[in-house]
Amino acid sequence: TELNKKLTQQLAQNEEFQEEIRDTIGDANRSSMAGSFKSRSDELDKPLESSELRLVLVLILFGVTSLFLLTPSVGVHGINFAELSIKLPILTPFVWLAWIYTNKVGHLSRIKEDYSFKYAAAMAFEGYQRNCEEGSDLAHRLLELSIENMGANPIRLYGKVQSGPIQELVGKATDIVDSACSIVRK
Repeated sequence: TELNKKLTQQLAQNEEFQEEIRDTIGDANRSSMAGSFKSRSDELDKPLESSELRLVLVLILFGVTSLFLLTPSVGVHGINFAELSIKLPILTPFVWLAWIYTNKVGHLSRIKEDYSFKYAAAMAFEGYQRNCEEGSDLAHRLLELSIENMGANPIRLYGKVQSGPIQELVGKATDIVDSACSIVRK
């Protein structure tokens, strides 16, 4: 009787330990899966801040240079177009740099947000999985969605990359003309 009682206690304690081990393994899986997304998201902070700072500096330089270059060309007697046409190309590199850094900030922000989403999804996955019955349709669907979301390549966020601001303007103008033509046809 004494041995039977002791064995029953040990079996109950063993079951508690098994549950604790399952919880620990689940936490470890969630942490390792989510940890990689979190660390990548955190790694993007520095390049993002650097690009934002460079963008602000380029815009300030553009404004100051424009003020000093273009103010003398626009006077009381009107605009001196000859002088303006000579000075305006000097501002082109600032426009180009501002465009480059604006795109870079946009891309880095989207990628950072994607990794943050994947981190949150990985953290939630284990909790959802615990509430699903093993082998159920819900568990299968959860696993399918998790693999799909967490396995998506962040490169998809770049979309169509333009080589410069002029190409982007021409592309937008073409889109506007195409949509206007389709409206006229209808």
